[in-house]
Amino acid sequence: MRGCILLFAMMISIVSVFAESESMRLNDLGYQAYQKQQYDVASDLFYRAIQANKSNPYAHHNYACMLAINHWRSDIDIIIFHLQYEIDLDPNRMERILADHDLDGIRNTKEYSAFIKKNTK
Repeated sequence: MRGCILLFAMMISIVSVFAESESMRLNDLGYQAYQKQQYDVASDLFYRAIQANKSNPYAHHNYACMLAINHWRSDIDIIIFHLQYEIDLDPNRMERILADHDLDGIRNTKEYSAFIKKNTK
């Protein structure tokens, strides 16, 4: 019985490492597409990176940026959700959010202002 539990724990660990690796790979591919201004491709890859590992703050940030660049008016709540998720995973990411010009289009919204007020002191 002990051997089965140990084997199960090892399998979970391997799956977790694979998910993190796959998430970073997809995020990197998304960033490459972003640099080529292939925003729809980048957005899809960042979303897939989140699906591979919901604990990847970079993928949440990059997906929020793609939504902000492409069609933020209809997606502001989703953008804020992903920015909040990013901060919940890593509070040190607030500096990046504040500096990222891809988010300039949403800075004057009430939703963004409320997000900033909630997460800064």
